Amino acid sequence: SRPFFQATARDSKTMVDILWIAVLQNAVQLPTSIYFGYLVDRYGLRSVFPAVLGACLVAGYPIYALLDDSLSLPVIVLGPGILFGIVSGALGTTSNLLSSDIFHPKARHRGVGLGYNTSIMIFGGLGPAWVELAKDSIPLAAGYFLMLTAAFSFIVYYFYGYSLLPLSKPMREE
Repeated sequence: SRPFFQATARDSKTMVDILWIAVLQNAVQLPTSIYFGYLVDRYGLRSVFPAVLGACLVAGYPIYALLDDSLSLPVIVLGPGILFGIVSGALGTTSNLLSSDIFHPKARHRGVGLGYNTSIMIFGGLGPAWVELAKDSIPLAAGYFLMLTAAFSFIVYYFYGYSLLPLSKPMREE
């Protein structure tokens, strides 16, 4: 049997499982987004965003290694269902907040549109294509890709973070 993340449309039971796991992932993503929004409000984006990127850098390989040879329901629920839900909720919240903070209000729509579409083109289009091509020779290519994108984002944030507009500051205790 193939690893979970290498399933094809011919594997109908696997595809149904994937759809249900996607529902679980979205259900986990919502409370995670609320929680990370709270963390950003409490501690500031400068503290939370690098921590989220660091967690993705460290967790990328183990999440996919967990799925390497298992199609058991508990592993599928834990890996793509819960862990990916947490990652996508945390990244979605912090990166969207970062986008609204780094662009001046007069250029915000243009900046967010350009940044979002460029990242989707590079990491959402070329990345999965590379993973698809590499998965036969590198079984955990998707995990490496997640780690690579997190490392790239962390490096860009580290070297160019000083030039950004002041990012959201933590809430003050009243």
